[in-house]
Amino acid sequence: MPVALLCVPVLASEILFHHSTKTIMIGNLKFVAGQARLYHHQVNIANTKALAQQSSHLLDRDGLQP
Repeated sequence: MPVALLCVPVLASEILFHHSTKTIMIGNLKFVAGQARLYHHQVNIANTKALAQQSSHLLDRDGLQP
């Protein structure tokens, strides 16, 4: 089974597990029954941040300023 890993800094107090619904809440992200299901606006925010970090890293690697 494929596993998705998110590199997001999270405080331990932000992680909640609900036994009745088999959901894990990490901050505002919701994971259901082992399958990641994120709200669309949160996915868009995460993708935007990841692209910004990746672009910044590539620019830094090539010696360019963002």
